Amino acid sequence: MKVYIKNQQRATKLNQQRIKKDLFKALHLLGLNKTELSILFINSRKMKLFNLRYRGINRATDVLSFSQDLFVASKKKINLPAAETAGYSKVSAPLRGGDKGEGENRLLGDIVVCVPFALHQAEDFCVPFYDELLRLMIHGLLHLLGYDHEANGYQKRKMVIKEKELFDAVKAMA
Repeated sequence: MKVYIKNQQRATKLNQQRIKKDLFKALHLLGLNKTELSILFINSRKMKLFNLRYRGINRATDVLSFSQDLFVASKKKINLPAAETAGYSKVSAPLRGGDKGEGENRLLGDIVVCVPFALHQAEDFCVPFYDELLRLMIHGLLHLLGYDHEANGYQKRKMVIKEKELFDAVKAMA
């Protein structure tokens, strides 16, 4: 299991060890012990550019996910901006098949988090910043695994339940 972090924003100092520890817990709980994941932390201006380029929405958002798993990506019909978002990843292509524990790591993809958005949402929801950051990373991770809250009401409920379940489980692990 590998998590690569790149912090391209300067306004907020991030505890990368804490972030990795939480992501390792989430990946373990999901049974994804032979995977790689990249996280990119950016500011609102850069997130607005990403959101416009990849979703056609001209405003910043809290989190974006870019699957590198060819099966998930083909189901969603999305572009794969790996070189632009996480050119620091060590695996060039995802492995076929599941996470069987043998061979190389399977590359899940890239999660892009807008730190100013996370700060504002933490304040709005009256939760600690790192709790909101964890929620956003779990949200992005679930998107990488094929969850899509925008598909329909059923899929939205399914994703919300899984997000809360995973968040609570990670928080419960000491």
